[in-house]
Amino acid sequence: MEESSPPPRFTCPGDADPIWPGHQGWTTWFHSVNAPDLERPAVDFLPDLSSYSPSERYPVPGLTNSLNEQICLFSSRNPTTVQRHFHWMAEHGVAGAFVHRSCRDILPGREKFRDLRDEVLDHICAAAEKEGRVFAIYYDMSDITAPSLLESLERDWTHLIQKGILESPSYLRQNGSPVLMLKGMWEYNRTTRTKQLKSLLHVVDPLDSGLSGSLIKSLTAMLRRRVPQGLYIVGMIDGSLVGMAEQEPELTDVRLGEYDAVVTALIPSHTMSVDNDFLKKWLAVRGAPKSIEHIVAVFPGVSNHNSYNGGPGSVSLKRNGGQTLWTQLHNASNAGIRTVIGFSWDNFPNGSALLPTVFSKGLLPQSDKVLPPTEEDGPDLPSDWYMRICGLAAKALQERRTLPETLPQAELEDYWIVTPRLGTNSAAASSIACDTSATLPLPLHKDCVTLLLDILGEEKSVRKYWVAANLEHRDAQLLSNFLSKVRDSTFLPMTHKNMERMLHLLSHLAQSFNVFPASYELKGINCDLNKPQQEGGFGYVCKAIHNGQLVCVKAIRMYERPTSAQHLKGLSKELILWAHLDHPNVVPFYGVWIPKGPLFRTCVVSPWMENGNLTEYLTRFPETASRLLLLSDVGHGLDFLHRSGIIHADLKGANVLVSSTGQAMLTDFGASHIAMTMPTTVMASAITPQWAAPELLSTDQMIHTQASDIWAFGCVIYEVVSGRAPFYNLKSALQVLIALTRGNTDPVKSDPERDALQLDERLAALMSRCWEYDEHSRPTSGDVVQLFRDLKVSDKRPLPRVDKTALTASHRAASHIEIDYGRLYEILKRTRETLVQGSVDDIQMEN
Repeated sequence: MEESSPPPRFTCPGDADPIWPGHQGWTTWFHSVNAPDLERPAVDFLPDLSSYSPSERYPVPGLTNSLNEQICLFSSRNPTTVQRHFHWMAEHGVAGAFVHRSCRDILPGREKFRDLRDEVLDHICAAAEKEGRVFAIYYDMSDITAPSLLESLERDWTHLIQKGILESPSYLRQNGSPVLMLKGMWEYNRTTRTKQLKSLLHVVDPLDSGLSGSLIKSLTAMLRRRVPQGLYIVGMIDGSLVGMAEQEPELTDVRLGEYDAVVTALIPSHTMSVDNDFLKKWLAVRGAPKSIEHIVAVFPGVSNHNSYNGGPGSVSLKRNGGQTLWTQLHNASNAGIRTVIGFSWDNFPNGSALLPTVFSKGLLPQSDKVLPPTEEDGPDLPSDWYMRICGLAAKALQERRTLPETLPQAELEDYWIVTPRLGTNSAAASSIACDTSATLPLPLHKDCVTLLLDILGEEKSVRKYWVAANLEHRDAQLLSNFLSKVRDSTFLPMTHKNMERMLHLLSHLAQSFNVFPASYELKGINCDLNKPQQEGGFGYVCKAIHNGQLVCVKAIRMYERPTSAQHLKGLSKELILWAHLDHPNVVPFYGVWIPKGPLFRTCVVSPWMENGNLTEYLTRFPETASRLLLLSDVGHGLDFLHRSGIIHADLKGANVLVSSTGQAMLTDFGASHIAMTMPTTVMASAITPQWAAPELLSTDQMIHTQASDIWAFGCVIYEVVSGRAPFYNLKSALQVLIALTRGNTDPVKSDPERDALQLDERLAALMSRCWEYDEHSRPTSGDVVQLFRDLKVSDKRPLPRVDKTALTASHRAASHIEIDYGRLYEILKRTRETLVQGSVDDIQMEN
């Protein structure tokens, strides 16, 4: 179950700097944003702030309740409040939120409102990552005219992508693609909507929204074009599909052809089933090579009397103590619907908020003209009643149970007796959020996930215990398969820290036991390993064909000596890191291939890059290559790695490939490691002195950091602008080591031809900052990305043509990999018990 968030524009005086000169707050709460006009509230209900901290409560001047207590409101600009709301999602098993973004607020001249939405969106992104929830953008196009729609939406969508919103590990993905919800491509007039809300019946009376089939196609094509890895578009309508098809058959064809999922709202159970059948028939008749998921939106109630000043357009749907919401949830589960969106988590202006709400009249403001409730659910009803309903529904949907027709009053009253509350830092341990695209082998799967979360919470090194216990190969393989399945599952929201820890364990399982998730293995590779295209000391690269597509196969050269085993383990670690990276400026990981033969080989498969690496590309195309764009690509790729908790550790021009459309993409993660705070992440690896930061040479143990990556990035800039390797004039690696150890040098200072370099001043300044000997003085990868954004270099390159979905889908879903949950449970249980006891000797695996 997921929630939709209303306009995230609640502000109060003193919550932050004024949005514009003279602004005093109260946006969304009152019609007057500068000073609250008690005669003109914009909400019908008040939030219950009794559990909020004092710093989150903003008093409304002159507004008290019947107990003469000060009325306070909350602000979306307060990051603590936003995290609190996401923490409640975690406690109640809600997967996350669709974040409302009104197209009216992205029009020219309304930049201050867009900036406000951006500010709150940043808080939402941070809160989702901290609490292990997901979020996605929800564009509401119903309040903007068609002629200005495409231009405004394209401008804002590009803006969000450049902000890096889609790169958040908590951004909702389906089938590997980011999710975007659209509303307003079907539209009803207010009269019809009022009748529909009151009766919960299907009423069709469409209003011409000015959206033509060609505009719809242009709009969705533009949105998808901006996201090379694919976009999963969800379309929302007010009513039923069948009704819309009867009224607008041609436009319905266009809309369904453009959507990956469709959300219907406020329709009875029999209509849900009819819509399900309609979708199946529509797909079958047209032979559509895709499926369309049917999602249902549910409402606790609706009351926007004050939002419309009591005039035309105001509607009412009584809550009836939760029975209204429960009936919709029952209808959805009875019709086989498994993904439900609740409208909404904090929509007080529309009277549909699920957050803790004041229902008792005694706690409402004294004036009968202010904030009148549409109904009184009762003074004894807990303010978190509707969040409790969400918790029960989420659990039932996850377990694929049909909810009973009658609201389970007793179960809701005892909710916190049987449901453990989460600590501030353990939100990820909440009940599993529902994603109906997955069938889980419950309850053992859930029990194993619970054990895994307990283990990840331990500060001791799980890896050391597994190594000391001398895990059997099959048990190591079992753990690897399970960790990969959990980490790739969109229906198991995890904190960013736990995602890193799982990747850390996968990496060390690969190193210690030479295992990788079975779902990564590819079949049907046509490759002649005797015809390498490139060779190195320990491996070689071959061209190959997979399903008619040209791919790259990287193989380890096998010798009967210890170094072969060492490099094979290094390759296993590399593919674990690589498999979990998805970014336009990172070479995609397709999978692994294990060729038949007398020698066991593990080969990594990725796209074939005809343009070669960055150094080769600039040599072949010195005049036409856009150096600034290529450097920007490298900076964005490196920033993605760092934000994913990964240090590249071997960044140089030779480890940057160039796609057929001219995009630079990072590769070769053999030296990479996960940037964790635990001591086990400290590792030594070989370095290339010309690109190595001075601090890597100062001790015997070379500890790579984000800062050392930044030094190497400065060296890549030098490569790109000069066409030469850093310190090319020094004849040996030893000379480079000596020069760096002495200090006060860098590739430019060491270059005897530096006066001939034609350097952009901003690039020269960036290189200088990257080469600060004090690593703490170097810029971050985020600083690098921002600098290139500020340069505003025109990018006319075509979109990448690398097919990242054709081959990655097989190891993302992993549905064909069977897991022995009984054996897995015993392994995890024994591991947890031993961690608690602190005794390595107690771990014994049953054969």
